[in-house]
Formats: sequence, C-alpha cells, structure tokens
Amino acid sequence: MYIRRFRLVNYKSYSDSGEIEFEPGFNVITGQNNAGKTALLEALTLQFSGIPHRTIRTIPYPGAPPPEPSIAYSWMGIDKQELLRVIGDNQGKFIRIPHQDFMLEGVPFSRRPDGAQKFLEWILGHQEYDASTILQRNSAGGTSWQLNQPLCPYPLLPYPMGGSPTFIQFRVDSQGNFSQLGNVAGNQFDDVSVFLAQRLAPQIYRFMAERYQVGECAFGHSNVLVSNAQNLPEVLNSLQANHEKFRSYNELVHEILPQIQRIAVRPHPAGGGRVQIIVWQHDPKTMRDDVTVPLTESGTGISQVLAILYVVMTSIHPQVIIIDEPQSFLHPGALRKLIEVLKTYPVHQYILTTHSPTVISAADPQVLLMTQLKDSASTVTTLNVSDARDLYSSLADIGASLSDVFGADRILWVEGVTEQQCFPQIISIILKRPLMGTAIVSIRETGDLEGRDAQRVFQLYNRLSQASVLLPPAVGFVLDSECRSEARKQELRKLSQGRAEFIPRRMYENYLLMPPAIAAVANEIKGFRDTPVSAQEIADLVEKKGKELDFYCKGTKDIPPNWLEEIDGARVLSEIFSELSESRVTYEKTKHGMLLTKWLVQNNPAVLEEVAVLLKRILER
Repeated sequence: MYIRRFRLVNYKSYSDSGEIEFEPGFNVITGQNNAGKTALLEALTLQFSGIPHRTIRTIPYPGAPPPEPSIAYSWMGIDKQELLRVIGDNQGKFIRIPHQDFMLEGVPFSRRPDGAQKFLEWILGHQEYDASTILQRNSAGGTSWQLNQPLCPYPLLPYPMGGSPTFIQFRVDSQGNFSQLGNVAGNQFDDVSVFLAQRLAPQIYRFMAERYQVGECAFGHSNVLVSNAQNLPEVLNSLQANHEKFRSYNELVHEILPQIQRIAVRPHPAGGGRVQIIVWQHDPKTMRDDVTVPLTESGTGISQVLAILYVVMTSIHPQVIIIDEPQSFLHPGALRKLIEVLKTYPVHQYILTTHSPTVISAADPQVLLMTQLKDSASTVTTLNVSDARDLYSSLADIGASLSDVFGADRILWVEGVTEQQCFPQIISIILKRPLMGTAIVSIRETGDLEGRDAQRVFQLYNRLSQASVLLPPAVGFVLDSECRSEARKQELRKLSQGRAEFIPRRMYENYLLMPPAIAAVANEIKGFRDTPVSAQEIADLVEKKGKELDFYCKGTKDIPPNWLEEIDGARVLSEIFSELSESRVTYEKTKHGMLLTKWLVQNNPAVLEEVAVLLKRILER
C-alpha cells in the first residue's frame, strides 16, 4: 500500500491543496517554517481532527462560524495480494459498478446476464488498484467516510455523477477465492474502497519531530507497532524471541547510532506487568546489565530510530512511513545512515518533511514538493526532480553545495572563501545591517572566468539561479579586479547580465596590508617568533616589496603611483608571514584574512570603506 494521490481541503493553513502526486520510494516535502508541512503530514495519516481553515475570507466577521468540515481526498495504491489480505474475512463487501454501459468483451455491461460476474472477474484480472475515498471530519469530532471513485485499475474508469449507485456484493473465502452474491443498490459507505482505507489507515506511521516517551509499556504479545509507537517495548520484546532477526535489528541500530552497542527489553524494575527498553552503551560481553540506561533516560532521537527501524525491518507488507523533520532529532551523520538503511527496504513508501539540504541530497527523492504560505493559505508545488539532481551536480562543478544556498532568499557570489567569511563582518559591523535572507557564497572556480569559458560559467550561474526554486536568484557577483582590463571587465559585466562588480583594488587582500593589523594578528599566533612583531617592521617590509616589479601585473614596467592598490596583496601577506616567522607560520587566506578583517572593522573600519560602499550598493538592488 502507498499513497498515490492526496488532496486536502479546509484544514488548518490549507484552503485547498489541489491534488498532490506521490510515488513509491522517497517523497520529500520542503518549505519554510509555518508553511504547512506538518499540517499536510497530519492529514496524510487520515487520523487528523477537524480544524477548519481560518482567514478573513473564510470568517468574514467576528463570531462567524468557520466552514465545515475538513476534508481529505485520498487515493491509496494497493496490489492484489493486499486486497485479498485485507478483505479475506468471509464478510460481504461491495464494489461499485463504474458505468452501466461499461463494455465487457464488446458487449455493454447492462445487456449481459452474467455482467456482474464478468465485471468482478475483470476487476480481479488486474494487479493494482486505487482505493479512493473522501474523509470528512468536523470540529465537533464527527467523522464521515465516503467513496470518491470506484475501485478499478488505474487509470480510473468513468462513473455516473448522479442517481442511485449500483454495487456488486461479493465475499472472499479463507483461500482467497471470490464469489459473487448479486447486485445491490448499496450504501457507498460500505464500499470496499472505504473498508480498505479504514483498515489501512492505522498502518500509516508518522514519526514526529519530538521526543518520544515510548521507553516502557504494559506487557503484551503483539508484534504490530501502533501508529504512535506507544507499544514499542511490547513489540521489541516479542522480536527478542526471534534471535537472528533481533540480532539483525541491533546491527542496524548500531550502524546508525554507533554509540549504542545493544538494545534489549526486560521486565520493569517496578513491576506492575510492564516492560522496559534498556540501552547498552558498553560491551554486552561484560554482562553488566546493572549499568545499562533505560530508553526513557537516553538521548533524543533514539526512540524514533528504534521505532522507524522496527516498522521498516519487520513489516511483511508495504507501509507508508512518514518522518517529520528528521534533522531535528538526528545528527547529520546518523541522518545520512538512517536514509541509506531505509533505501535497502524499497518496498515501503517514505514521506519526509525537512528544511535540511542533507535530507534532500541523501534521499534523492522520486517526488520533491515545496509548501509555501501565500495570502494566509498554504500551497504545494511539485518541483522537477531532474532539475534538483542537475542542481546538485552543477553546484558541485563550481565547488559549492546545496547547504551553502538552501533556504536563502538570494545569493551574493564572491571571489573566494576569504570574502565569504569576511564580507558578513563588513556588512554587519560597518554597514550595520543584517544579512537577513542573503547568503554569501564563494566561487571556487574563478580561474574559468579568465579564459574562453567565462560565458559558459556565467550561463551556468544564471541557469542555476533560474532553474529551481531550491536555489535563490543571484543578487550579484563580487570579483577581484586582478589584472583585468576595463574592456575585459565590461565583457564580464555583460555576460553576467549586469550583476558582476569588481573590487576597486587588485584583490581583497590589498585592504588587509595594514601594518598595525598584521602585527596584532601575528603577535597572537603562538610560536610566530620569539620577539614581538612591530607595525614599523611590517610597514618597512611592505614598502620594500612595493618597489619590486615582480609583485605587479605582467607587463608592468614602472611602479604605479597607487602601488598599494595594484600590488599582489595575497602574495605580499604570504611572504611577510613566512619571512617574519622564519617559515614557522604559513599565511592562511581564510583563517588569517578573517582575523585581519576583524581587527580592521573594530579598530580602523575606514580602511574597508570602499568595500563597504560596494556591498551596500549591491545589497540595495
């Protein structure tokens, strides 16, 4: 069983979600906080309460009654084996006849004396079906199930919109054999699709983003985990009887959570007919069960992992497993391992909500959905999975990852990692403005901008910014001037559609060639040298290198008057650190560049004013 399609009407933030397509395998729902992810999951379980959509539009004046009821339209895909299993109880069931003029072997259904039997045989000749129902719940607790569309192979057959529906009544014996009991003007609430949905809904498991209190429960003999996992100790206690299966279960737990050596169940020390899950964090070969830790006292996330693994590993039939924000209770490393384990059980359908790029990239979903809140109502958009996969590889090509940009409103691409770390300092301290939704991300392959690949590179960035809503648009590109001519800069501005800007000096490091700042940073480095470094000593060294043509762009014949702006600042810093420390310390652009920037923004921010003005102009676009 899996959820094929779903539509939610008048529930919490949803006025009408429209039909949402799901697939077997992994389905990921992403979106900002309060955009409707959790509300959608609640409804997908078919266990939700009636909570009407409340807005000024639905409640036009104070005291106006909200619209009723909350409605879930669901299409459950089930195979023939599951159909036989669920209804194989010798009870009479109804299948709605889709259309009186349905053709059977070239003859209209209504003209055949054996039409009902032939139709039943036609139904049973298929391997997959849709149990399509309408579930209505009102705020007073009332519940109503209705048939949405008749049980039939996908694609759905036509059926009459009005009049009294006709049903075939049938039953299934203990061997799974069908027998037809005749045609009836039955009640659609007794239709087999409604029966199936009611029976299958408890097998939809939703694991919430909160600490589970499932470490102990009453003793019992069940091996079926209830949907809220409250009987986890009971089912694990039953699993212990199957030694090999329980050993495999523990191996999976240890694979995901290496700190756990073993899980076991024992009678509760307080008695009362209860059982308790205990966690071995030490080698079980020590036989020291007296120092095991009850699950109720263990870390957040362990109980969710135990429950998820139990369902995945022990379920004989396909299940729908819904996991709400798994990154909120699992470390990224454990999260990746959990998803990899889930992939080894492909018979189940997984529906995950997340705002974590780790989950999206690890799951590599068949369906990727985004919820958004617009005008007080949640909407669901199906994203192109191919675009998303292309996005991962394209980001990798330029040295970035989804985690660099996911969730931002826009991106400011910068020359390198130094600028990525230093520019936020300039923006927040000198400009005194928050970055808010702007992500600053470094371009790791700037060398491509020097050759004929510049057009391809900017086309890549433009496509990345436009092809997927997972990636926000680029607000600009801040590049070093380096030794680019003005003509070359103009060409790059054109290729970038006017978004490329250039630092006034040769590179950002030219602003860091401030002797007091360099001295302060050097003197804080343990083992830099035995005696303190003076600002004057550094100033003399900078001036000396400023007189060497080798530090300037190729072809420079005379030292330029504005030499401090034209010199190779990164190389000068590298040589200063090497010479003054007698090669004991190597200048690290990211680490030391950040320290120099911090010193300047706190002690001499005027030095960085040119950069601040440039960033301000870009951010105000």
